Amino acid sequence: MPRVLVISSCTARKGPVATRADRLYEGEHHRRLMRGIEVLRHDPRWDVDLRIVSAKHGLLNADRHVCPYDETFAGLGRRIVRAQGDALGVPGDVRATLRTPADLAIVALGDDYLTAAGLENGQIDAVAPTLLLCAPGVGRRMVASPNVQFVHVGVPEARRFSCGFIGLKGEVAGRLLTALAHESAPAVPTWATSRDVLDDLAAFTPQLALAA
Repeated sequence: MPRVLVISSCTARKGPVATRADRLYEGEHHRRLMRGIEVLRHDPRWDVDLRIVSAKHGLLNADRHVCPYDETFAGLGRRIVRAQGDALGVPGDVRATLRTPADLAIVALGDDYLTAAGLENGQIDAVAPTLLLCAPGVGRRMVASPNVQFVHVGVPEARRFSCGFIGLKGEVAGRLLTALAHESAPAVPTWATSRDVLDDLAAFTPQLALAA
């Protein structure tokens, strides 16, 4: 059974009560990602492992129950973000997670969350083929790694996918996960890790409504 690892981030908008981490966040990024997560979860041929970088709890498993909170890494400044990420153990946990066996890994973190995870300027050691979704300027200052492909998503891609910039990484990752479930065989296709992956996803037609 192919394993797909997804590392995403918490969002400022959260539900009002304690629940599983994958159900707590209500921001556009998370909602768009989760529609792809849910499609792949319901396909018994695949194993999808979602981890969420939280500004309060560190790296969360999707099924961990958490209470609503107000913390975020967004807009704090890089020194503060690095310090808080280190205090939560985020860099070590993310590195260890990226070293676990998988058939595909998708990293969908904003600039501040990449900083908190210690990935902003460092070598990313990933054992699986890894797609790192990032703004073009962020990708240019990161260190290339053999298994890591930077997928640049910016304003042109927001127009292409008819999506606001805030939710863009979630939209791209959600489409990719949905497309995997539509593959005839349970295996990561070559197009998923090609330089043309955004072209394939833009042409992918099945769309799912966002959860209310």
